Amino acid sequence: LLVAARLTVWTLSDAVLTVAVAHLWWLHRASPQTIPASPRAIPVSAVAGALCAAMLLSGCSASYSGERAFWQAQQLSAPLFKDPARATPERVAQAVAACERVSRIAPGTLWAGRAQLAVGSLYALKQEYAKARVAYTLVLQNHHQHLALALQARLATVKTHELEEHWDDAVKVYRE
Repeated sequence: LLVAARLTVWTLSDAVLTVAVAHLWWLHRASPQTIPASPRAIPVSAVAGALCAAMLLSGCSASYSGERAFWQAQQLSAPLFKDPARATPERVAQAVAACERVSRIAPGTLWAGRAQLAVGSLYALKQEYAKARVAYTLVLQNHHQHLALALQARLATVKTHELEEHWDDAVKVYRE
């Protein structure tokens, strides 16, 4: 119900604001003699202000907030994956914190799952394979509905076992 109300507010606000901007443009371009006088006219700026307030009060969706936070986290982590030599412990910790922020802001969304997968990859980059496997397990537990993420988490888990030469564990995860 809340989502339907939010969509209704945004749709109506968008339409009315578009018309209000068109009217403001017309009033700006028209000469004072061609503007009809109307004693009951509501100022366009008041209507636009009220609609902007309604849009702000309805807020952003969790998915949009998660996407924005994931983009910010990706800005920190992408350079580390491109050049692992620049992956100092401080920079990795900043990227991990940014990814974990996504999970707090938008839990259960695709963006939170992708961020958790990135946390595992960052730990694997630092060769902290046990921490990476914990992060990948969280992807499987909390984001199993996103099948592509679950598959990536399983394959990354296998890779950590292979890198540590834990062959029996790697075979077990492959079978799962």
